[in-house]
Amino acid sequence: MLTWSKLFETNIESVDRQHRYLVDLINDLSTEVIAQLQYDNYDKIMSILTELKKYTIEHFRQEEQLMKDNMAKMDDETLAEFWPFFKDHKAQHADFIKKIEEIFDKDVDESQDDVSAELIGFLAEWLKNHIFKVDMQLRKYIK
Repeated sequence: MLTWSKLFETNIESVDRQHRYLVDLINDLSTEVIAQLQYDNYDKIMSILTELKKYTIEHFRQEEQLMKDNMAKMDDETLAEFWPFFKDHKAQHADFIKKIEEIFDKDVDESQDDVSAELIGFLAEWLKNHIFKVDMQLRKYIK
């Protein structure tokens, strides 16, 4: 189980609130993965996956809009520095959604254990490599 920490915060309230929700979804999924050892919980896992997909699409839209809105306030030097970061950031979001869609395309009912483990591993890596590294850089640009 993940516990939210101040270390995770970008100090951008809307982004941090959404990241906290992602941690909650990951914890819910982890709980269900452990529970599936005792009973078939396909419906609950699919419900969490559906919510995760819905959440990420909306979160990425809002985060990208926040970045676009702040670009208008940047001086030319800062904008030139920010632009490659923004493009890469958007590409990482697209890759995340693609991965979630690939997981949806699998036969979750037949391989709940494998799919759940793959998803939890993917989300843990996402937290470590995107939120803790890439999103933390937003503090530098978003005022």
